[in-house]
Amino acid sequence: MKLFKLIILTFSLSLQLSCSKGLPFNIFDPETFIGFLISLDPYSYNPPANPNLNVNGMVSSIQEGQNFTVNVSLSNPPISNQEVVISTSSTSLLVNGSQSVTLNFDASNYSASQSITFSSVVDSNSNNESVTVTFSLTNLSESQYSVTILDDTSISITGVPSTLLEGTTATLNVNFSKTLLSDNTITVTSSNSAAISFSGASTTTLNYTTANGTSPQAITILAEEDANLANETVTLTFTANGVASSTVTIRTTDNDGQNIVLSNGASFLREGGATGTIDVNLS
Repeated sequence: MKLFKLIILTFSLSLQLSCSKGLPFNIFDPETFIGFLISLDPYSYNPPANPNLNVNGMVSSIQEGQNFTVNVSLSNPPISNQEVVISTSSTSLLVNGSQSVTLNFDASNYSASQSITFSSVVDSNSNNESVTVTFSLTNLSESQYSVTILDDTSISITGVPSTLLEGTTATLNVNFSKTLLSDNTITVTSSNSAAISFSGASTTTLNYTTANGTSPQAITILAEEDANLANETVTLTFTANGVASSTVTIRTTDNDGQNIVLSNGASFLREGGATGTIDVNLS
């Protein structure tokens, strides 16, 4: 009997409070009461937007052996600690010296940029590589970037003279600095084939395979004879597919001499003040 009276009393007090205080729920409706309780948690009632990644400094390509720095932050504060995992699809591109690194953000530091450094690894082949960089937020979407690593293979040239006398030749040795993954060709072009040529031609071609890419091949250049008396400067350009071009500069030394030529002069003059005219020029 006492328990029944206590229940009635509690119900009456609750009803009076509900009416007098204007509580935002109906005591006879469990759904409104539960809704009121949920509304006391602001995150469940009006949750904040999920944070987005801010990534600054990404590049589309990088030379082997180089590095670049990227700054990472969040657009708005996370509800709890938020991990950002940055990973690369290949060991050819490392982030902070590893293939993966984790950054931690919370409501106190979400807007402060955290720096990471990407570095490309020098390898023994002559191939460009494409690497995917992924930024992952825990339980949220990913952001991906593609980075092309440009190989540092170069064209090696030896035996280049600084000067070359007209009418003489010189031999240059040419090869790739690294083993080729596929056959390639080096084309050599003279900027002035009237001064320096390849047996009269303005270009010559050298063919290389994966077996002999690093073996020097010889080309002969000729300083052409000409009718003028000028020394000339010529640039030889070496080009190959997927490799940076190289140039060398050679100065030709003219070998033509000059003679004094007399013409239109009188064969004799009489004594006593006779005069005559002689034309003088250089051959």
